[in-house]
Amino acid sequence: MILAKANQLQLEARNLRGLFMRLFLSLSTLFAGAVLAAVFPLQSDDPGLARAKSAEADGRFEEAAQQYQAILKGTASSVEARLGLGRSLANLARCEEAGKVLQGIAAPSPLRAEAETVAGNCYFRTHNYQPAISHLQEAARLDPKAKQPWVLLSRCYAEAGGHQQAIETLKRWLARNGDDVDVLFWIGKFYEEAAETTFQKMAEAHPNSYLIYQAQAEQYIDKKDFKKALEALDRALALAPDAPGLHYSRGDVYWRQRALGKSQAELEKELRSNPFHAQANWLLGDIYVSLREPEKGIPYLERAVALNPGIWDAHRSLGRALVMENKIQKAVGEFQIVAKANPDDDTIHGLLSNAYRRLGDLEKAKAEAEVFEKLNAARRERVPKPSVNSPPVTSPPE
Repeated sequence: MILAKANQLQLEARNLRGLFMRLFLSLSTLFAGAVLAAVFPLQSDDPGLARAKSAEADGRFEEAAQQYQAILKGTASSVEARLGLGRSLANLARCEEAGKVLQGIAAPSPLRAEAETVAGNCYFRTHNYQPAISHLQEAARLDPKAKQPWVLLSRCYAEAGGHQQAIETLKRWLARNGDDVDVLFWIGKFYEEAAETTFQKMAEAHPNSYLIYQAQAEQYIDKKDFKKALEALDRALALAPDAPGLHYSRGDVYWRQRALGKSQAELEKELRSNPFHAQANWLLGDIYVSLREPEKGIPYLERAVALNPGIWDAHRSLGRALVMENKIQKAVGEFQIVAKANPDDDTIHGLLSNAYRRLGDLEKAKAEAEVFEKLNAARRERVPKPSVNSPPVTSPPE
């Protein structure tokens, strides 16, 4: 039950990751700029306030606090000076003093929300979460559209162990204000943290279960965190050296990293005890094709597609191996299986074009080349421009 919950949390995090990772903007920049925005215009004839704000902007918070205090002695009703003093004290981690200064500011709701946010942020940065939550809840109530207090409030909940409460808090903000990449980022992060916490609890409750670490490794592989995946698999193997699937998973990680020698060793270990593992047969066969040893790879690839005909990449690898062996007609049959299952895969049409050309069927070769070029052009339009070191594919693959 707990494992299913962890997997569900990871799934929800993955569904968000593709959106926010490309667009994420640092919240630290947001927080630094937002609290310094002047709500009341600075009066040109108020040099004391200008000096105080300049000191605050330069990070000279002790000096700024003294100057704001001097202004308030003469003009106790200055909301801007009171906010400035509160910000400066908060930046000095003098949270109680900042809270007292900011308390009861007689101003419209957005300004009072800003004051509560400043106090809450101070307590948050000093890891004093309960008073932080109280201030930030009030800030969120006063200004439901302001993003900063809601994000800080959710982070307080998460730091205090309430990941689900953190997620629900931000979902409420989204419901009122629409999608926002920063908020989506934090929701995804909280899902991942919740899943990690669940795995840790599972490991503590079942310290001798290799399945816990195997499941954790799968999650790390999905996130492409290969270092942690290998660490989790090492723990699993220490508990169950002969458990099925563990050496395959290690081989899969090394294969993804293109460490083919290490991958080959792990896959061979898996197949010695589990010869009917379709994925392991495919990966090992593909490694031999990459090493240009098709005669060694073909038996593994034929076994892979026999065990699981739906591994389309195994058919692709088998076709490439058959081309190397000059068994072109058989290769075409494998490529056609992939093309039928994935008609929008540009590379398979490139492989078919080359195969038909070698068979002397120039009409089919030309037709497949045209499909390849059309799909390849469409794919290039959908993805960011590659670096100069990674030029786009503009000709059919061999």
